Amino acid sequence: MTPFAAPSNNGARIFATRPRPRRRGRAAGHAGCLVNIVADSWGGMPGIAHTCARLETGVVLCWGANGFDQIGDSTGQSFRADPIEQQHLPEVDLLAVGGFHNCGRSVAGDIWCWGWGEYGQLGAGGLFNSWRPLQVRGLGGVSALALGRAHSCALLADGSVSCWGHNGYGQLGVGGFEGARRCGQGLQS
Repeated sequence: MTPFAAPSNNGARIFATRPRPRRRGRAAGHAGCLVNIVADSWGGMPGIAHTCARLETGVVLCWGANGFDQIGDSTGQSFRADPIEQQHLPEVDLLAVGGFHNCGRSVAGDIWCWGWGEYGQLGAGGLFNSWRPLQVRGLGGVSALALGRAHSCALLADGSVSCWGHNGYGQLGVGGFEGARRCGQGLQS
């Protein structure tokens, strides 16, 4: 998979993926080759950054800043220089990194998100952080994911877009700024 830049939100660089030839490489004692590296996720605050990578096996590794549980480390450490495996995530074939949260699509097609969730950007129906991936219910047929600093969007197989999380700047595409925690769905491409 090759990362390509999608629109940004408050300085966060957002990446989605496209198929590409496999690349060889190793990560901190992990046997799989790095395939889908989603890097340079800046949350708009100096020093707050994390990176995640999907191995060929579907395993996800994350490292860097962890102030909002975005690397999936239950120890509460603020930073991790070494990649850690996201133990509670099913095998994924698609990965997206936002400012302080991440989402992945399992090979079964389910969407799982973890990290900062103050604005509902984890899609789990609550306004809380979670180091453990939470399943986004009622969302199927996802072909691409794009994450901003505090919102998440999914491109569905039928061409529609579903977004959730912060809407203070109208980024959910619901035709207004209806509250920072409102969910938006059904935009047609």
